[in-house]
Amino acid sequence: MKKRFISVLLTLALAASLTACGGSGNSGSGNSGAGETKGSAGTSSESTEKMTDTKDSQGAESSSVQESEAPEKGSDQPFAGETVTVYTRNVDMEGWQPFVDLVKEKTGIIVEGVVAPTNYPDVVTKLSSILTAGDDSFDIVHVDELLGVTYSTAGYLEPINEIIEAEKENYPADVLERICKSADGNYYLLPQELNAMYLFINKEVFDKAGAKIPTNTDEFLEAAKAMTNEEAYGYGAAWSKGGQLYNDLIRWMYCFEGDIYDWTKPESKEALQFMYDMLYKDKVVSEAALGDSYDAMNQKIIDNKYGMVFQWAYLADVCGDKWGDNIQIEPMPVFKTNHTIVAGWHMAINKNSKKVDAAKEVLKVWASEEGQMCNLQMEGSSHAKVMAKPEAKEVNRAGQALEEYSAAGSLVPRPMPATVNELMEVAETYAQSYLTNQMSLDECVEKATAEIQALVEE
Repeated sequence: MKKRFISVLLTLALAASLTACGGSGNSGSGNSGAGETKGSAGTSSESTEKMTDTKDSQGAESSSVQESEAPEKGSDQPFAGETVTVYTRNVDMEGWQPFVDLVKEKTGIIVEGVVAPTNYPDVVTKLSSILTAGDDSFDIVHVDELLGVTYSTAGYLEPINEIIEAEKENYPADVLERICKSADGNYYLLPQELNAMYLFINKEVFDKAGAKIPTNTDEFLEAAKAMTNEEAYGYGAAWSKGGQLYNDLIRWMYCFEGDIYDWTKPESKEALQFMYDMLYKDKVVSEAALGDSYDAMNQKIIDNKYGMVFQWAYLADVCGDKWGDNIQIEPMPVFKTNHTIVAGWHMAINKNSKKVDAAKEVLKVWASEEGQMCNLQMEGSSHAKVMAKPEAKEVNRAGQALEEYSAAGSLVPRPMPATVNELMEVAETYAQSYLTNQMSLDECVEKATAEIQALVEE
């Protein structure tokens, strides 16, 4: 079963870039390739340091590792001098070095960062090869929930129950229970940043068409129709396979109270029909959306070719100086619900690590308010006390929207069963077959539901 999970994941990654969720605006600085490292903080003046050149199991050069004398028994820093290696795209970000320094101060542990690639398939390939081989090159790994669920189900991650329990009140309960906790009842993932799919509007396109910000289904279609002309489409989408279509399908299912596991339900069929009608009946969506990626969709709303889109928070940063005056986030309209999807990236411990206890000490610091203040300068935070601070809104352009969407009850995690990779593949295949007129709605929902139910039964 383990090999099957990873095999499917690698196939998906190599076939297309799975844009599971957009990174926050701060993630743009992490462009280094895998294997590059950034120096860690120095040890205390009392320790004896020894510099050694090392190579990881993949042959990549690693930064020098500092070794220290073992602390005396009874020390309040029992792991002082140990080096914990973290595989993350955060290494080049503003808050990384303050975090490294904080861990050194609190625990005496030296944190060494290995720069993960920003290209998602490369992350999947690298991590999967490390974990399936039983390699201990990385003690802590940075994963989204798709990878997290896959790896925890396959038995490659270490439970971190005590860390989550200690900070439980400061993190969203739905995320902890539906994403961070595995089917075996253990927590494996520490949330780092949460990212919702928001309604972005192009104010210039709205104003030119005299359209009003939609608050329900009818108003959504009215606005989309009003903005659709020779120059623009009222609604933009990214419905290509590889994660984009899956995300939007789930979101529309949530909007109409559908069920991704049962497409034969009237509400599920209504969601699919709504997507189809926007393409062919109302003609407010370009057929180009069927092949567009997030990048293409983002550029079109920036260029005034789309009036509105549902997109991850990073669009607020991608749009540059158009943010605020032209590109804005509006409240989630109420279709049958006002629900949208929420996702994020997490830290987890490699079960193969020979430094599991030291790695847990690092995550304890990371889970704390102080640690998350550092993380805020990297990719944001989902820690309640941190997000309540004024500086959180300054760093994260979509921070206020996240707070408002949360208060409105709009945020719902994506379904993450053990067979999530297969679920995504089946869902996208049948949804796109229907949206490209290769099969009828009835045929689509019957076949999709049969295959999805078979996956669930496994």
